[in-house]
Amino acid sequence: MTGSGTVEKMEASYPEKRLPYPRDAEMDANLTQCYELVRNKLEKKKFAEALNAVEELLEHDPFHGEGLMLNAEILKRMGKVAEARAAYMRALEEHPDSSLAYRELGHFLLFQEEKLAMAETHLLNGLAINPQDAFAHVLLAEIYTRTNRARQALLHLEIAVRYPMEDIRFYELFAKLVTRICEDGIETDHLQTALVNNAGSRARNQFKRAMRAQKRENRAKPAFAEVIRRVWSKG
Repeated sequence: MTGSGTVEKMEASYPEKRLPYPRDAEMDANLTQCYELVRNKLEKKKFAEALNAVEELLEHDPFHGEGLMLNAEILKRMGKVAEARAAYMRALEEHPDSSLAYRELGHFLLFQEEKLAMAETHLLNGLAINPQDAFAHVLLAEIYTRTNRARQALLHLEIAVRYPMEDIRFYELFAKLVTRICEDGIETDHLQTALVNNAGSRARNQFKRAMRAQKRENRAKPAFAEVIRRVWSKG
């Protein structure tokens, strides 16, 4: 379930790169139109068409930050793991000040390649640039729960709930983590309360949908029913 959410519009600001030709308003408009086409194709899971569109975008602007990230995402969803990894690395090399590039590479290394130590390094590098990246904090919490560092996991979850975001992947992974932690006998009420209180109505709905989806995966686990009951009573 994690990683299957909506395509995030890249919020990072990328430094201008020198193009081999002048850039004007018309070119910017064409690039924006091409970028939105790529996003549209990816949302519809038309991966081959999305890949063609993003390659065209990068022909016009090889340093387009959002385009580079979408190129990596498309390759990942097509199952081209080696090519996706190279694409994420290229995006980071071209934009080393982008917290988003660090986060998405960390996400890829964690879930596609199970390289936890490398993923942790990139996520921490991204948080050094943007300490309020809630999804990066949740990804680190996932690493720390897998490596028996519960105290660090809780710390990053406590930070994450201060900055709710609209990326459905954030809520999917958060739901998994609070369920897992609760089943281990660790109190998570304060995390759920903070997230519900800090999130807007749309974000709260995303969280509740994620919890319902998690519930469907855990019907046989009685501890999860108590998690759901607590969340609903606070919503």
